[in-house]
Amino acid sequence: MRSENISIFAFPNQRDLKRIVVNVSGKVGKAVVRNRIKRIYRELFRKNKEIFPESYDIIISAFKDVRNIPKKILLDELSNAFSKLMKEGNC
Repeated sequence: MRSENISIFAFPNQRDLKRIVVNVSGKVGKAVVRNRIKRIYRELFRKNKEIFPESYDIIISAFKDVRNIPKKILLDELSNAFSKLMKEGNC
């Protein structure tokens, strides 16, 4: 699933866990920028676990610098992506 700022992959796991991996390309910026983006998405995951499907490993690949985008917009983007994945039956 691809949206404006991220690409999302979801794989079922054999545990009753929601897990997340955030991947940010070196093209986005230097290490400080990439780590900040990772922290933003991890925080969104930690505070909004209800939008993520149960028993899935989720990979988020950011391909834009999202530091200046409000967290509300990023959360809406994640929420819309997962609702679309659920409707398509991929999650």
